[in-house]
Amino acid sequence: GDTGDIISIYLGSTLHATANVSSGAWSHTPASNIADGTYSVTAVAVDSLGNTSATSDAITLTIDTASTKPSITAPANNTSTSNPKPVISGSGDTGDIISIYLGSTLHATANVSSGAWAHTPASNLSDGSYSVTAVAVDSLGNTSATSDAIALTIDTSAPAAPIITAPL
Repeated sequence: GDTGDIISIYLGSTLHATANVSSGAWSHTPASNIADGTYSVTAVAVDSLGNTSATSDAITLTIDTASTKPSITAPANNTSTSNPKPVISGSGDTGDIISIYLGSTLHATANVSSGAWAHTPASNLSDGSYSVTAVAVDSLGNTSATSDAIALTIDTSAPAAPIITAPL
């Protein structure tokens, strides 16, 4: 635009804001956050005589301020197993990185591919009870809410040998 022109900025067909052209350039910083979503952004200039330009070519603007909360699909909640390396798996947004926690300790990370992720511990988990949760981080660095926790018990100990106290 030319100095003095007023630029009308549209998100889709909705007028979002106006900006004044100064030294042949204009810019706009929203006064409040724009909701997450994908928008077609266009602009129209109006000069001091009221002449209106053609609409600019559209650009696509994607606002993404949050990552989707992942889920843990295996093992099922309240699982007890003798396998010290259980597969922990779940779902999330493709491209996200999942941080897997055992209690408050970061245990491992996994990449989401085709909406799913999985991790097998590299070393045996100690016998005991674990609260397993997951958190996703998307490609823009947005961190999700923590998944629902699942309870997992690892028990690799054999039972004590029986004691015979009387002959048959």
